[in-house]
Amino acid sequence: MFTAFLSSWFTACGLGVNPCQAPAPSGHDPVIRDGHFNLTGLASLDVGLLVHLLDLATDPEEGRLYGSGTGGLWAFDMEGEGGLVYRGGFREDIADTYSRVAVLQDGLVAVLDRSTIAITAPDRDNRFNGVRILDVRDPEAITQVGMVSLSDVSYLDAVEDTLFVLRHQGLLEVYELSNPAVPVLVATMTGLGNPRSMTRPDEEGWVFVADGELGLVPVDLSDPFAPVLQEPVPTAGSPVDIERTANQVFVALGSDGLESFQYAGSELQSLGVQDSGGTATQVAARDGLVWVANLDGVSVFRQVSGALPALHGFEATDLFSLCVEPIPHRQGAAYACAWSDLLLFQADRQARAPQAVLATTELHLARGTLAAEMSLTNRGTGDLRVTEVSSWSRGVEGILPSGPIESGEVGAVTLEFPDGFRRGLEICVASTDPGAGVQTFTVTTGKELGGNAIGVAAPEFSLPDVERKWHSLSDYRGKPVLLVWFATW
Repeated sequence: MFTAFLSSWFTACGLGVNPCQAPAPSGHDPVIRDGHFNLTGLASLDVGLLVHLLDLATDPEEGRLYGSGTGGLWAFDMEGEGGLVYRGGFREDIADTYSRVAVLQDGLVAVLDRSTIAITAPDRDNRFNGVRILDVRDPEAITQVGMVSLSDVSYLDAVEDTLFVLRHQGLLEVYELSNPAVPVLVATMTGLGNPRSMTRPDEEGWVFVADGELGLVPVDLSDPFAPVLQEPVPTAGSPVDIERTANQVFVALGSDGLESFQYAGSELQSLGVQDSGGTATQVAARDGLVWVANLDGVSVFRQVSGALPALHGFEATDLFSLCVEPIPHRQGAAYACAWSDLLLFQADRQARAPQAVLATTELHLARGTLAAEMSLTNRGTGDLRVTEVSSWSRGVEGILPSGPIESGEVGAVTLEFPDGFRRGLEICVASTDPGAGVQTFTVTTGKELGGNAIGVAAPEFSLPDVERKWHSLSDYRGKPVLLVWFATW
């Protein structure tokens, strides 16, 4: 009885006991996080917090995983079914950024070095951009054996001793690496716009280039010494990455999502575009699954012959998720990078269950607000039912969605404040998501809000443009202002 009294007292005071009760789960979570490795503070590189993973590549024969990004290259042994043991790394300067990594033959890898400047060098023009060829046979003593100095490389990949390089100025270059110390340029193809990624040649020599200006570009590489450009196929957005299976192509379109194509030879037909759950930055496919890294997490789709892939599940990441790589020898699993974290995700292709993904963990409202909505998306399979919306605090009423939320659809819970919203509080949402039956978010205002509420005037600020001319927000009073944050990913 005393325990029940305390529970009631804490609830009435807005403390302690969670007022939401999870309903009976509907199936089991189709995607789970099954491993975690953090790269910060690795002694052999001494990079501290300057770690930012951008790309992953596996070498199944050697049982090795390579990660590249800000801070250099990292080498791991893959043990058992994907467990990782750090073996060593490589960089020349703490500011090195290797944005892509590709596995060559004979214990070599190629990295795309996009370091803008060596911050420890006294001469600010002392920098290297291009391709580094690294000997990784002894991961504890990685050495550079060759290089190609290029200022505008956007992507690289390799097949045995052949290196494919895309350049922002619209070029596809092919290098022969039988002598890795002296890479030999054997072919240059012009006519691309702003190529960002490409598939590997299939048995007939066809590749597809994801071009930020032209869309999807087929290239005949049956003769690597004489690649032939084909007619571009428009895409629904600007491509940033691409993956191919036996008869389908999947294109990451950034904020426009994921576009799928059916193909035979060089003939392509769009199957449509899907919401990827965020900003799609990289796509990979294996074991009948399509993995998409989308900044806020990783989405998983099931491949469907002749049709759009079916949404399967989603797992959020705490930090920016920029790359994903399927794990060899482990069915339905993939590595993903999230800033300085290497994560292992496992998908159960047979599972069918809804997944509730809240739009944000913090809702900002102005004082006096009478009603607001929090949207949530069903990123799983099967209908999602929201069963309860509640709070530890008085002064708010929660209204549930009118019906179940279907797979891929967005629903909303409504919050009503009969006396007007006055102070921060925490809201819980219960649903039939088997992996997270109860989720919470906060609603803030006042000092916590700092003037950023919807309907509140934005604070004054000034910023320079690319020509170093200063602009103040007040200069544009009465006009729409769009602020864009970007990085060099």
